[in-house]
Amino acid sequence: AITAADRVLHRALAKQPDNVAILTILGLVGAEEVRQQNPKHGPISLQYGLKAIELIEANKKPANMDEETWTYQKTLLPRLYLDMGMLSLASNKPADARPRLEKAIQLDPTEPSGYVYLGGIVDDEYKAAAEAYKGMPEGPDKQAALKKATDLMDKVIDLYAHALGTASGRPEYKPMYDQILESITPYYRYRYKSTTGLQALIDKYKVPAKP
Repeated sequence: AITAADRVLHRALAKQPDNVAILTILGLVGAEEVRQQNPKHGPISLQYGLKAIELIEANKKPANMDEETWTYQKTLLPRLYLDMGMLSLASNKPADARPRLEKAIQLDPTEPSGYVYLGGIVDDEYKAAAEAYKGMPEGPDKQAALKKATDLMDKVIDLYAHALGTASGRPEYKPMYDQILESITPYYRYRYKSTTGLQALIDKYKVPAKP
């Protein structure tokens, strides 16, 4: 729900449409609303977040913002890319979501959610490819379709293993961890006829402990 604080921010934004701090807050708050199953402000929040990304990447520090605040603002870039990718998915635009999620992963490879969202996009592509394969007559085209579906499944396994590795030992990601483990296990078993190597694959992507 839109709070009084949000209304104040919207009024301030009307006067300062390039206020990067306000654009960032409204983009991230809107994304959180969508996560809580309230999609009403998703599209406008996506616009705000993308504008914030644009300003940060162009290094347009507001004249009245001190260096410390601007430095902090720039640290929010991975989160903005992640949330704008999620909002693009919520708007049913996976083609828009993909590069945003890839950028989020590139900027912060230790955040599991990007791998989960991206894995979901590739999983949908795999399912569509598997359906197409089933309906084809025998022949070289069918073999090519099988390879395409298999490659996509491998990509899903890798993305989900990344998600599990980076989420390992982090209690806040436990529900997500359990859900993704449930999704990856049948795929891994199908590809390797057993789940023996799955834990080793997950371990490969674990975030090293800070010294």
